[in-house]
Amino acid sequence: MIEDIQKTDEPEHIKAAVIKEGIRALAFLPLVSQGMLIGKFMVYYEQRHEFISAEVELATTIAKQLVFAIERLKSETATKKITDELRESEERFRLMSEQAPVMMWMSDSNGKCIHINRMLRQFWNVSEHEVVDFDWRTSMHPNDTTEIVTRMTEALTNKVSTSIEGRYKNAQGAYRILHTDARPRFSSDGSLLGMIGVNVDITERREAEQLRREMTDADRYRILVEAITDYAVYLLDPNGNVASWNPGARKFKGYTSSEIIGQNFSIFYTPEDQAAGVPQS
Repeated sequence: MIEDIQKTDEPEHIKAAVIKEGIRALAFLPLVSQGMLIGKFMVYYEQRHEFISAEVELATTIAKQLVFAIERLKSETATKKITDELRESEERFRLMSEQAPVMMWMSDSNGKCIHINRMLRQFWNVSEHEVVDFDWRTSMHPNDTTEIVTRMTEALTNKVSTSIEGRYKNAQGAYRILHTDARPRFSSDGSLLGMIGVNVDITERREAEQLRREMTDADRYRILVEAITDYAVYLLDPNGNVASWNPGARKFKGYTSSEIIGQNFSIFYTPEDQAAGVPQS
């Protein structure tokens, strides 16, 4: 608090600069927030002025209120920034999820779906506004329901990841085998928010594996022979008749299957070779 700038020990050039601004008496109150100087509150008088305690208390109160207002503004700005960043992050996730070539979903802590991406919505024929009321459990095969629900409930309870396969009915009413990888998601304070997961349709893969398990040696031989196109491979019965042949044999010999199956292999030889004696089976 300076009652008269002219009666201070300040350098003459400072006194002159202050007086030039029309200031004779002044009060300076630093604004401090969390131990750091963030500004100042100034009171000016054109004439000499003696500051009484009531004025000092009023100026101090105003300064404190200014600090409070600045801190609140900073807090609101920071909160808005965080909110904007979260909104942008959520929008980026939504766009990524919508364009993803796999089925993605997100649930709350009770296992209820709160997000289903486009590919999965198409699988179940669920629109965006129907997601909040959609119960994914209704699409499960009755024989798979107990295990899937139990495994997902355990993952939520124990806050751990899980992988499981099960049959789900699609929009066309057909059951498809989906492989699900799910993991828990948490808030910044560590609270469980729910699960996030990816479903992959592995129906064809599982059917192919089942077919391979059920195949006989004869089936494997047939598939192998049919795959050979650069060589003629044919099978004769004990009488020397053609029992089967592959695409390579059809290409090189020039016969269709209906023309050659059941014919004696001697048909492959010219009349001259046959007259000379064709090897017997």
